[in-house]
Amino acid sequence: MGVRLECGPQFIAGTPDLSHVLLISNTALTATPLEGETAESTGGLYEWSGGRLALVNVLPAGEPNVKGGSLGLEPRETLEEHRHVLSDDGSRVIWKGQAGFGGVHLYLRDMSRGETVRLDLPQAGATGTGEEQPEYMTASSDGSRIFFLDRELTADSTRGSLELYEYDLDAPIGSRLTDLSIDHNENEKADVNMVIGASGDGSYVYFTARGALAPGAPSNCPHQEASTEKTACDLYVSHGGQATFIATLSTEDNINKDLVGFGARVSPDGRWLTFMSNQDLTGYETTDAFSRRPDEEVYLYDALQHRLVCASCNPTGARPLGIEVGEKEAGSSGHTVLGGSTLKGTTWVASNVPGWTPGVGGGPGYQSRYLSDSGRLFFDSNDALVPQDVNGTEDVYEYEIPGVGDCATAGVTYSVRSGGCVNLVSSGTASEEAAFLDASESGGDVFFLTKAGLAPLDLDNSLDVYDAHECTAASPCVAPAPAPPPPCDNADSCKPAQSLQPTVFGAGPSQTFSGAGNVTPSAPAVQPRGLTRAQKLARALRACARVKGRRGRAVCVRRARRQYGGGAARNARRSRGNQSAGPRR
Repeated sequence: MGVRLECGPQFIAGTPDLSHVLLISNTALTATPLEGETAESTGGLYEWSGGRLALVNVLPAGEPNVKGGSLGLEPRETLEEHRHVLSDDGSRVIWKGQAGFGGVHLYLRDMSRGETVRLDLPQAGATGTGEEQPEYMTASSDGSRIFFLDRELTADSTRGSLELYEYDLDAPIGSRLTDLSIDHNENEKADVNMVIGASGDGSYVYFTARGALAPGAPSNCPHQEASTEKTACDLYVSHGGQATFIATLSTEDNINKDLVGFGARVSPDGRWLTFMSNQDLTGYETTDAFSRRPDEEVYLYDALQHRLVCASCNPTGARPLGIEVGEKEAGSSGHTVLGGSTLKGTTWVASNVPGWTPGVGGGPGYQSRYLSDSGRLFFDSNDALVPQDVNGTEDVYEYEIPGVGDCATAGVTYSVRSGGCVNLVSSGTASEEAAFLDASESGGDVFFLTKAGLAPLDLDNSLDVYDAHECTAASPCVAPAPAPPPPCDNADSCKPAQSLQPTVFGAGPSQTFSGAGNVTPSAPAVQPRGLTRAQKLARALRACARVKGRRGRAVCVRRARRQYGGGAARNARRSRGNQSAGPRR
């Protein structure tokens, strides 16, 4: 008989201000257990706020669990994927649990109303039974729009296909569930792989699928099982009930359910999407100049303009210089360079964005803010994208579109190829790599890791975290503290600095004098006259007399006479000539 270790409550999520916290516990944390909660129960999901705990995993009215109680018995399913399972105000919690003798279902608990609703119930006319286990993906920031994967829950869903569904709490009852991935091609399945992310209000949702769901999408994605770790899929955005094709990804692009190594992010407003790919998606040659393997680059998609650019591609058009990362042999970590994404297998990478920071249990805990609503993007690149990058290793870069920061179409860092400006954030001269860590919401503060001494007080050779701050009138830059003086090493340098005169003696006479001040001279000073030409010639001839060698002295004399005696000699010659000529006729 094994021993089960109880490690206490486990944190899952919190609101931005941490006024509400979601946690899970193997033991009951409330004074009165609910009907059906026994010592054999797997525990409870709790929401903490105002110093009090409230049970979350309560089944809807009239939907008992396998033991006849109202407690969902599988709250640990929530740990699989917890993007926005707790709304920003803490009033709504999305969780998974088991009811009756069926499978695990998806629920939403309204904490303010004390009500629970099941999200994966089939609508009228659907061919499915609702007994498939749903895969929660993400939700809007207020928890009103929930996105998950399931099969045949609406009348227009394709039979046997894994579809992307949206549950809208603000829609009328009976029409809250919508299939966002309908494949209108005959005998073809959508087979949605995963949701990359959604905007804060849920109006934009980005996902990958194997079916051709929009004009321009090729039907060349291999139809494999949804659980396959690495599959080539088409990338889409759903907005206003319509799916738009963005690009086709490769099997090495790491767009899969392993968010810890996930290299993609959606801006909070949903307009922008950045992701990694080694495909030639914008007409740029991604084949590595050294390995001849395709390199991963960082792409940026603008949903408003429906435009895709390679933000990290070399502005000169030169082929990239990447590095080989990933698992080269059993037991390797699979991590790239500092702060980079975790890639499965062996992949060549020229530029990258970080994956999710692992949380409790190794699952995704936090995603760095490397993409803002302005389209400002931060990434790491092993390739030198500007002339100042001369260290031949990875550095932190910034991409901006015209009108953001200092970027302008007439600027020296603007690239027509990418439609934006690329600039260094790290030094580009350090002997070792630098790595992006995080940024503020606007991107005005960029935090990165480096061994370079970029501040006067940084005197060691250890890794340090720096903040690259954007200087504005509202948030000006602070001058760095001066470096401390070097230690004294002799008697003079070790003497203390001369102290000021004590104030007990009062101010000096010059500070307390009162009178007319300095006497003004009666006449202006006479400026000394310059030397005459004759004086200058005489001085030059004296200098020539000191020249060694007869020939050198002769050359010096001729030069001096030409420079200072020419006028007098010409006048003398003219006078002698006139005297010998006599009167004219």
